[in-house]
Amino acid sequence: MGCANSKDNKTITPIKLEESNLSSLKAGSPRALLNVHSTNPLENYENLYSISSRNDSEIFRCTEKLTSMLRVLKRISKKRPPTQLTIIPEESKEIKVWRLLDHPNLPRCYGLYETADEYYIAMEFCEGKEIINKIVEYKEFPEEKVSIIMRQLLSTVAYLHSKRVVHRNIEPSHILLQDDCGMQIKLVGFGKAAFYSGQKFKGEQGNSYFMAPEMIRGNYSEKVDEWSCGMIFYILLTGNIPYEGKSEAEIIEEIKIKPFQLNTKALKGVSPQAILLLRQLLEVDPLARISASIALTHPWIMQAAPKVSSGVTDIISKLRKYQKHCGFSQAVSNFVVQSLSLDEEKEIVKAFQVFDTNGDGTISKAELLAGFSRAEGIKNAQTDVNRLISKVNELGEAITYSEFLNLCLEQSKFTSRENLLEIFQKLDKKSQGKISENDLKKALDYKNNVSNEDWQNMMKEADVNKDGYVDFEEFVASMNKGIKSDN
Repeated sequence: MGCANSKDNKTITPIKLEESNLSSLKAGSPRALLNVHSTNPLENYENLYSISSRNDSEIFRCTEKLTSMLRVLKRISKKRPPTQLTIIPEESKEIKVWRLLDHPNLPRCYGLYETADEYYIAMEFCEGKEIINKIVEYKEFPEEKVSIIMRQLLSTVAYLHSKRVVHRNIEPSHILLQDDCGMQIKLVGFGKAAFYSGQKFKGEQGNSYFMAPEMIRGNYSEKVDEWSCGMIFYILLTGNIPYEGKSEAEIIEEIKIKPFQLNTKALKGVSPQAILLLRQLLEVDPLARISASIALTHPWIMQAAPKVSSGVTDIISKLRKYQKHCGFSQAVSNFVVQSLSLDEEKEIVKAFQVFDTNGDGTISKAELLAGFSRAEGIKNAQTDVNRLISKVNELGEAITYSEFLNLCLEQSKFTSRENLLEIFQKLDKKSQGKISENDLKKALDYKNNVSNEDWQNMMKEADVNKDGYVDFEEFVASMNKGIKSDN
């Protein structure tokens, strides 16, 4: 690819992120892995294949060298067209947005980069197609499937708004299916996203079909995201496009004169509960429009909540057996989370959504207790939940998605010598039969969030013979010790 050839010699410097964004990331935290890289992204990714290109950005499918996993690498240009030279580039906002996000319906982000001319974001690769392809396939989605998709979409929007992030460009082409078989979605397209703090925005953003009326008027809030969700909801239910205009200018003029109104004829056969929620999302007055967090409590959405299945029961069993990792072994565990396959993650996502009953993208202690109680009764559940929460974080805070992934890892990954050898070989990039502190830093890449002293302490835990390296036997001993020391 041209990208791969032309950028090899450019120096990459870390992005300066607000200190408040980093304060909650401790050494060993799964989220600490999501750090701004200070190395060339093309040292970590290969086989770049362009899958999408716009004026200021290009998206590549690629392979992560360390894990051999398919990834997406988004390149964002800092250069602006001559007519826009006076505009201050805002691409770094997208970098900062991804730095904070952690939700099962958002692609996992693996790396952030900045060169003199460009930004790069390395993300999870979704094997499925855009939701628009399913719309064409079905013409009209079965209402049951629509409710599954809308619960995920509203959960994602509610989560974004809880982080004070407005997407501003929610449309079908930005909703990807994780694979072609299921209905698990991922929301992408954050190029227009922005942070907010009660202020109003100006300027039209995104696809005109999905623009809220107040966005056309030029004075709007985060509630534009709920309108976009409503328009997608309508299309999923009916298979119809919302406006008759043939061009963007015609559509925008149509919105100005007469914002979209529901046609009950088009909704023939749709349940009254679904129509009620649709009306609430497509309320022209943004102050009266339902929020995503309130919409998640709507009966029609709540009936789409995942039910406890055998797979979820298996996850609960793993959670009960979870042993806290310490130092070095926790860092390696975080690395393993990055390498989870789609199949391994599927059941974990389902379990997360079963526990996350209010759909806010985290699991509270009360939600965890309710989930355990359904599986094993309240008496045992209370003991198991208290034990688990204490091992996840000292403050008893809600469990994030990344933490949940870490909790659900098969313990056999760390007790089987065969599995440990596979992990060790990925960390031992030079095939020297030993891991250095630098190898660990490169693999985990949260060095800007971890002090040199912490790195040295992690290595000391595993480096028994004090030669500055961790060989395989030391690696095995450290991993076994790490998960047993909490017994």
